[in-house]
Amino acid sequence: MRMFLAALLLALAAGAGADLVEELAPFEPLLGRQWTGGYLGEDPPDLEITLRFEEALDGRALRYLREAPGVDFRAETWIYPTPGGGPLRFHSLDNRGGLREGTVELSGGGIRLLGSSPAEGGERRFRSTLRLDPGGALDDIFERREGDRWVRGHLQRFVARELPPDDAEVEPRMDFLYRIQPTRPEMLTEGPTPDEERIVGEHFGFLQRLTAEGVVLLAGRTLNTDPSSFGIVIFRAESEEEARALMMRDPAVAAGVFRAELFPYGLALVGDLPVGDGE
Repeated sequence: MRMFLAALLLALAAGAGADLVEELAPFEPLLGRQWTGGYLGEDPPDLEITLRFEEALDGRALRYLREAPGVDFRAETWIYPTPGGGPLRFHSLDNRGGLREGTVELSGGGIRLLGSSPAEGGERRFRSTLRLDPGGALDDIFERREGDRWVRGHLQRFVARELPPDDAEVEPRMDFLYRIQPTRPEMLTEGPTPDEERIVGEHFGFLQRLTAEGVVLLAGRTLNTDPSSFGIVIFRAESEEEARALMMRDPAVAAGVFRAELFPYGLALVGDLPVGDGE
Protein backbone atom coordinates (compact mmCIF):
# COMPACT_ATOMS: atom_id res chain seq x y z
CA MET A 1 0.00 0.00 0.00
CA ARG A 2 2.88 2.42 0.73
CA MET A 3 4.30 1.78 -2.74
CA PHE A 4 0.89 2.52 -4.25
CA LEU A 5 0.55 5.83 -2.43
CA ALA A 6 4.10 6.88 -3.32
CA ALA A 7 3.59 6.02 -7.00
CA LEU A 8 0.27 7.84 -7.07
CA LEU A 9 1.75 10.99 -5.55
CA LEU A 10 4.54 10.93 -8.13
CA ALA A 11 1.99 10.46 -10.88
CA LEU A 12 0.14 13.56 -9.67
CA ALA A 13 3.28 15.62 -10.26
CA ALA A 14 3.87 14.21 -13.75
CA GLY A 15 1.44 16.32 -15.80
CA ALA A 16 -1.65 18.50 -15.94
CA GLY A 17 -4.73 19.10 -18.06
CA ALA A 18 -8.42 18.33 -18.10
CA ASP A 19 -8.15 15.46 -20.66
CA LEU A 20 -6.49 12.12 -20.12
CA VAL A 21 -2.73 12.28 -20.37
CA GLU A 22 -1.22 10.72 -23.47
CA GLU A 23 -0.35 7.43 -21.79
CA LEU A 24 -4.03 6.87 -20.88
CA ALA A 25 -5.43 7.88 -24.29
CA PRO A 26 -6.28 4.25 -25.32
CA PHE A 27 -9.00 4.31 -22.63
CA GLU A 28 -10.82 7.33 -24.13
CA PRO A 29 -13.34 5.25 -26.17
CA LEU A 30 -14.50 3.67 -22.89
CA LEU A 31 -15.23 6.93 -21.07
CA GLY A 32 -18.65 8.52 -20.59
CA ARG A 33 -20.57 5.26 -20.86
CA GLN A 34 -21.96 2.58 -18.61
CA TRP A 35 -21.03 -0.86 -19.89
CA THR A 36 -23.57 -3.54 -19.01
CA GLY A 37 -23.17 -7.26 -19.61
CA GLY A 38 -22.20 -10.56 -18.11
CA TYR A 39 -20.59 -13.95 -18.67
CA LEU A 40 -20.51 -15.89 -21.93
CA GLY A 41 -19.56 -19.50 -22.56
CA GLU A 42 -20.79 -22.86 -21.37
CA ASP A 43 -23.26 -22.68 -18.45
CA PRO A 44 -22.50 -19.01 -17.60
CA PRO A 45 -23.78 -17.46 -14.36
CA ASP A 46 -26.93 -15.38 -14.86
CA LEU A 47 -25.32 -12.28 -13.42
CA GLU A 48 -25.49 -8.67 -14.57
CA ILE A 49 -22.20 -6.75 -14.31
CA THR A 50 -21.63 -3.05 -14.96
CA LEU A 51 -18.38 -1.26 -15.77
CA ARG A 52 -17.56 2.43 -15.75
CA PHE A 53 -14.36 4.21 -16.72
CA GLU A 54 -13.85 7.73 -15.39
CA GLU A 55 -11.18 10.37 -15.76
CA ALA A 56 -9.61 11.14 -12.36
CA LEU A 57 -7.06 13.50 -10.87
CA ASP A 58 -7.31 16.04 -13.71
CA GLY A 59 -6.70 13.37 -16.34
CA ARG A 60 -3.57 11.96 -14.71
CA ALA A 61 -5.28 8.75 -13.66
CA LEU A 62 -8.18 6.54 -14.68
CA ARG A 63 -10.78 5.13 -12.29
CA TYR A 64 -12.27 1.79 -13.40
CA LEU A 65 -15.38 0.63 -11.49
CA ARG A 66 -16.84 -2.87 -11.65
CA GLU A 67 -20.09 -3.84 -9.90
CA ALA A 68 -22.23 -6.98 -9.70
CA PRO A 69 -25.20 -6.03 -7.45
CA GLY A 70 -26.67 -9.54 -7.57
CA VAL A 71 -23.76 -10.89 -5.51
CA ASP A 72 -22.95 -7.63 -3.67
CA PHE A 73 -19.57 -7.22 -5.35
CA ARG A 74 -17.82 -3.90 -6.04
CA ALA A 75 -14.26 -3.28 -7.18
CA GLU A 76 -12.35 -0.10 -7.89
CA THR A 77 -9.18 0.02 -9.99
CA TRP A 78 -6.84 2.99 -10.40
CA ILE A 79 -4.62 3.13 -13.50
CA TYR A 80 -1.86 5.72 -13.77
CA PRO A 81 1.43 6.40 -15.60
CA THR A 82 4.74 5.49 -14.01
CA PRO A 83 7.06 8.49 -13.63
CA GLY A 84 9.99 8.47 -16.05
CA GLY A 85 8.16 6.84 -18.94
CA GLY A 86 7.72 3.37 -17.46
CA PRO A 87 4.68 1.17 -18.03
CA LEU A 88 1.21 2.09 -16.82
CA ARG A 89 0.45 0.58 -13.43
CA PHE A 90 -2.79 -0.39 -11.72
CA HIS A 91 -3.98 -1.09 -8.18
CA SER A 92 -7.36 -2.64 -7.46
CA LEU A 93 -9.38 -3.14 -4.28
CA ASP A 94 -12.77 -4.77 -3.79
CA ASN A 95 -15.37 -4.84 -1.02
CA ARG A 96 -14.36 -8.40 -0.08
CA GLY A 97 -10.82 -7.42 0.80
CA GLY A 98 -9.22 -8.46 -2.49
CA LEU A 99 -6.08 -6.61 -3.58
CA ARG A 100 -4.55 -6.79 -7.06
CA GLU A 101 -1.73 -4.83 -8.68
CA GLY A 102 0.37 -4.90 -11.81
CA THR A 103 1.06 -3.24 -15.14
CA VAL A 104 -1.03 -2.26 -18.17
CA GLU A 105 0.03 -2.79 -21.78
CA LEU A 106 -1.46 -2.61 -25.29
CA SER A 107 -1.67 -6.05 -26.87
CA GLY A 108 -3.34 -7.33 -30.04
CA GLY A 109 -5.68 -4.37 -30.34
CA GLY A 110 -6.70 -4.60 -26.69
CA ILE A 111 -5.75 -3.24 -23.28
CA ARG A 112 -4.21 -5.88 -21.02
CA LEU A 113 -3.93 -5.72 -17.24
CA LEU A 114 -1.15 -8.09 -16.19
CA GLY A 115 -0.95 -8.54 -12.42
CA SER A 116 -1.01 -10.63 -9.31
CA SER A 117 -2.97 -11.01 -6.11
CA PRO A 118 -1.95 -12.49 -2.75
CA ALA A 119 -2.65 -16.20 -2.34
CA GLU A 120 -1.87 -18.86 0.21
CA GLY A 121 1.78 -19.83 -0.18
CA GLY A 122 2.63 -17.08 -2.66
CA GLU A 123 0.78 -15.06 -5.24
CA ARG A 124 -1.71 -15.70 -8.03
CA ARG A 125 -0.82 -14.27 -11.45
CA PHE A 126 -3.50 -13.26 -13.94
CA ARG A 127 -4.15 -11.16 -17.00
CA SER A 128 -7.35 -9.46 -18.10
CA THR A 129 -7.67 -8.19 -21.68
CA LEU A 130 -10.24 -5.53 -22.61
CA ARG A 131 -11.03 -5.49 -26.33
CA LEU A 132 -13.61 -3.55 -28.36
CA ASP A 133 -15.05 -5.54 -31.27
CA PRO A 134 -16.10 -3.89 -34.59
CA GLY A 135 -19.74 -3.89 -33.46
CA GLY A 136 -18.93 -1.78 -30.39
CA ALA A 137 -19.18 -4.53 -27.75
CA LEU A 138 -16.48 -4.69 -25.08
CA ASP A 139 -15.02 -8.10 -24.22
CA ASP A 140 -13.13 -8.87 -21.01
CA ILE A 141 -11.02 -12.02 -21.38
CA PHE A 142 -9.59 -13.33 -18.11
CA GLU A 143 -6.67 -15.78 -17.92
CA ARG A 144 -4.69 -17.20 -15.01
CA ARG A 145 -1.11 -18.44 -14.90
CA GLU A 146 -0.60 -22.13 -14.22
CA GLY A 147 3.05 -23.19 -14.30
CA ASP A 148 4.56 -21.99 -17.56
CA ARG A 149 1.31 -21.35 -19.44
CA TRP A 150 -1.77 -19.13 -19.43
CA VAL A 151 -5.12 -20.87 -18.92
CA ARG A 152 -8.34 -19.31 -20.22
CA GLY A 153 -10.74 -18.34 -17.46
CA HIS A 154 -13.96 -16.45 -18.08
CA LEU A 155 -15.20 -14.34 -20.97
CA GLN A 156 -17.50 -11.40 -20.29
CA ARG A 157 -19.18 -9.18 -22.88
CA PHE A 158 -20.54 -5.67 -22.36
CA VAL A 159 -22.63 -3.22 -24.39
CA ALA A 160 -22.41 0.53 -23.79
CA ARG A 161 -25.07 3.02 -22.79
CA GLU A 162 -24.18 6.70 -22.96
CA LEU A 163 -24.28 8.35 -19.54
CA PRO A 164 -26.38 11.56 -19.38
CA PRO A 165 -24.86 14.77 -17.99
CA ASP A 166 -25.29 15.24 -14.26
CA ASP A 167 -27.93 17.94 -14.81
CA ALA A 168 -29.90 16.09 -17.50
CA GLU A 169 -33.54 15.25 -16.94
CA VAL A 170 -34.32 11.55 -16.67
CA GLU A 171 -36.27 10.40 -19.70
CA PRO A 172 -39.34 8.20 -19.21
CA ARG A 173 -38.92 4.50 -19.86
CA MET A 174 -40.04 3.28 -23.28
CA ASP A 175 -41.45 0.01 -24.55
CA PHE A 176 -39.49 -2.26 -26.87
CA LEU A 177 -40.04 -5.64 -28.50
CA TYR A 178 -37.47 -8.11 -29.67
CA ARG A 179 -38.37 -10.97 -31.95
CA ILE A 180 -36.41 -14.22 -31.80
CA GLN A 181 -36.16 -17.19 -34.13
CA PRO A 182 -34.01 -20.33 -33.90
CA THR A 183 -30.83 -20.11 -35.95
CA ARG A 184 -31.19 -23.86 -36.57
CA PRO A 185 -34.80 -24.48 -37.72
CA GLU A 186 -34.45 -28.22 -37.12
CA MET A 187 -34.44 -27.46 -33.40
CA LEU A 188 -38.25 -27.12 -33.66
CA THR A 189 -38.89 -30.22 -35.78
CA GLU A 190 -36.19 -32.66 -34.65
CA GLY A 191 -35.73 -31.34 -31.12
CA PRO A 192 -32.91 -29.37 -29.49
CA THR A 193 -29.39 -30.64 -28.93
CA PRO A 194 -28.32 -30.96 -25.26
CA ASP A 195 -26.49 -27.62 -25.52
CA GLU A 196 -29.49 -25.91 -27.11
CA GLU A 197 -31.81 -27.32 -24.45
CA ARG A 198 -29.56 -26.01 -21.68
CA ILE A 199 -29.22 -22.57 -23.25
CA VAL A 200 -32.97 -22.23 -23.88
CA GLY A 201 -33.49 -23.07 -20.20
CA GLU A 202 -31.10 -20.24 -19.27
CA HIS A 203 -33.01 -17.96 -21.66
CA PHE A 204 -36.28 -18.78 -19.86
CA GLY A 205 -34.70 -18.16 -16.44
CA PHE A 206 -33.32 -14.83 -17.68
CA LEU A 207 -36.82 -13.72 -18.76
CA GLN A 208 -38.37 -14.97 -15.52
CA ARG A 209 -35.99 -12.82 -13.50
CA LEU A 210 -36.64 -9.72 -15.61
CA THR A 211 -40.40 -10.31 -15.38
CA ALA A 212 -40.17 -10.46 -11.58
CA GLU A 213 -38.21 -7.17 -11.66
CA GLY A 214 -40.95 -5.48 -13.72
CA VAL A 215 -38.76 -5.08 -16.83
CA VAL A 216 -40.35 -7.72 -19.07
CA LEU A 217 -44.07 -7.15 -19.67
CA LEU A 218 -44.82 -10.13 -21.90
CA ALA A 219 -42.90 -13.03 -23.43
CA GLY A 220 -44.10 -15.95 -25.52
CA ARG A 221 -43.82 -17.84 -28.78
CA THR A 222 -45.91 -19.13 -31.64
CA LEU A 223 -46.68 -22.85 -31.44
CA ASN A 224 -46.08 -23.74 -35.09
CA THR A 225 -42.85 -25.57 -35.93
CA ASP A 226 -42.21 -24.40 -39.51
CA PRO A 227 -39.57 -21.74 -40.32
CA SER A 228 -42.08 -18.91 -39.71
CA SER A 229 -42.21 -19.71 -35.98
CA PHE A 230 -41.01 -16.89 -33.70
CA GLY A 231 -41.04 -15.63 -30.15
CA ILE A 232 -41.41 -12.12 -28.76
CA VAL A 233 -40.30 -10.30 -25.64
CA ILE A 234 -41.95 -6.97 -24.77
CA PHE A 235 -40.07 -4.97 -22.17
CA ARG A 236 -39.21 -1.49 -20.93
CA ALA A 237 -35.93 0.41 -21.11
CA GLU A 238 -34.75 4.01 -20.89
CA SER A 239 -33.20 4.08 -24.37
CA GLU A 240 -32.63 2.03 -27.50
CA GLU A 241 -29.03 1.45 -26.39
CA GLU A 242 -30.20 0.02 -23.07
CA ALA A 243 -32.83 -2.09 -24.84
CA ARG A 244 -30.27 -3.52 -27.25
CA ALA A 245 -27.91 -4.29 -24.39
CA LEU A 246 -30.66 -6.24 -22.63
CA MET A 247 -31.49 -8.18 -25.79
CA MET A 248 -27.83 -9.11 -26.31
CA ARG A 249 -27.62 -10.37 -22.70
CA ASP A 250 -30.33 -12.93 -23.40
CA PRO A 251 -28.32 -16.18 -23.05
CA ALA A 252 -29.87 -17.73 -26.18
CA VAL A 253 -29.09 -14.62 -28.25
CA ALA A 254 -25.57 -14.29 -26.85
CA ALA A 255 -24.87 -17.97 -27.61
CA GLY A 256 -26.27 -17.76 -31.14
CA VAL A 257 -29.09 -20.26 -30.54
CA PHE A 258 -31.62 -17.53 -31.41
CA ARG A 259 -31.23 -14.64 -33.80
CA ALA A 260 -32.93 -11.48 -32.57
CA GLU A 261 -34.28 -8.23 -33.97
CA LEU A 262 -35.19 -5.19 -31.88
CA PHE A 263 -38.16 -2.85 -32.48
CA PRO A 264 -39.52 0.23 -30.68
CA TYR A 265 -43.00 -0.73 -29.50
CA GLY A 266 -46.16 1.00 -28.33
CA LEU A 267 -48.17 -0.98 -25.79
CA ALA A 268 -51.76 0.25 -26.20
CA LEU A 269 -54.12 -2.25 -24.53
CA VAL A 270 -53.48 -4.97 -21.96
CA GLY A 271 -56.16 -7.44 -20.92
CA ASP A 272 -56.39 -9.36 -17.66
CA LEU A 273 -56.13 -12.95 -18.86
CA PRO A 274 -54.64 -16.13 -17.37
CA VAL A 275 -51.20 -16.95 -18.71
CA GLY A 276 -50.53 -20.32 -20.34
CA ASP A 277 -47.41 -22.42 -19.88
CA GLY A 278 -46.24 -21.87 -23.45
CA GLU A 279 -45.92 -25.58 -24.13
